[in-house]
Amino acid sequence: MNELIFENVAMKCSVYSGWAFADSVLHRLAPLWVGARGLEFTWDFILQGLEANANLVLSISLAALGSLMWLRKNKPKTLIPIIYACAGIVATMPSITSYLRRGLEWHFPKVVGFELFTSLSMAFISWQLFSACQRPSS
Repeated sequence: MNELIFENVAMKCSVYSGWAFADSVLHRLAPLWVGARGLEFTWDFILQGLEANANLVLSISLAALGSLMWLRKNKPKTLIPIIYACAGIVATMPSITSYLRRGLEWHFPKVVGFELFTSLSMAFISWQLFSACQRPSS
């Protein structure tokens, strides 16, 4: 039974990671490739790379939270609202960063810093939630 659950988790994580990789390639590789080969290389290209890494970490966190929501049957009842709240935050991150850019008119380096901080925080929280759900309940 544990092998079947592990295969489902691995399959879902690989699908989410593939989706995140394809999104990163399509939205960030072409501008970086064209701009980085030009005569004027700016820091914006390095910030785009950092933003892409933050989005990959967020996608992996969403995959972990999704597997907790749908595949774990023995998770503690007190953690269920926290899991759903974290998944909601991770799922709405593109809208949040868009609002920060356009609504509050944050500059690109500040938005990337926010994305990096949020992605690392959500990765740590989802890791803690995942490890808490792995422990046998007493």
